[in-house]
Amino acid sequence: MWQEAMMRRRRYLLERAEQATDGGCGVSSEQPRSRDWLYESYYCMSQQHPLLVFLLLIVMGACLALLAVFFASGLEIDDHVAFLITVPTALAIFFAIFILVCIESVFKKLLRIFSLVVWVCLVAMGYLFMCFGGIMCPWDQVSFFLFIIFVVYTMLPFNMRDAIIASVLTSSSHTIVLSICLSTTAIITEHLVWQILANAIIFICGNLAGAYHKHLMELALQQTYQDTCNCIKSRIKLEFEKRQQVKLLPYLGPFCCFSKKKQFIRA
Repeated sequence: MWQEAMMRRRRYLLERAEQATDGGCGVSSEQPRSRDWLYESYYCMSQQHPLLVFLLLIVMGACLALLAVFFASGLEIDDHVAFLITVPTALAIFFAIFILVCIESVFKKLLRIFSLVVWVCLVAMGYLFMCFGGIMCPWDQVSFFLFIIFVVYTMLPFNMRDAIIASVLTSSSHTIVLSICLSTTAIITEHLVWQILANAIIFICGNLAGAYHKHLMELALQQTYQDTCNCIKSRIKLEFEKRQQVKLLPYLGPFCCFSKKKQFIRA
């Protein structure tokens, strides 16, 4: 059974490689092309899966560290109820996703849901730190939200469109919420405007850098996949030619013997 599956996969790769070659020679690039399911599976398991697992390990470790620091510092529980609700809840969600991600079939089916849940949990933690972390300042949690933007582009299994939407929502929501919260404080309006503008520029640069990095990584991965298909195509052709030569040997054997015998008689 597994040999038949391997042969079907090889034939599929051969057909895809031939289609790509034909498309490069004469087929117009404007024609819509269907997504290659084998490429999607390769991209999902070779890139997105290990990155998501690594991200979950990082955020779970961060949540555990935050809880350890909180209890070690001896802070009052009644004053930090939101923290004690949000962080353990996020930790439980991350751990549940980590368990489900280890199941390949579940990971492929719920890939976008996992990405969305992880992103929402990170944003919720960012607002928790910003709103319940004491005195709010104009640069509050800018670094953490910038970290979320980079995570969306580099580690979460979003496509380019979803990554841009999630990153823009992350940065714009932080800017809007921070502006509304600080507008009621005693901070000078002129200083607040310049600081919010600086935050917006930082977020724009982060979005541009993340989108550019994701675009380059996708191009590199597509090229690697295409090279792999071409290598498999060449190997399949060599094996086919070898089998043809082996099949021709019984027919060429008597002819070669007759030719050598004829040359020997002439000599």
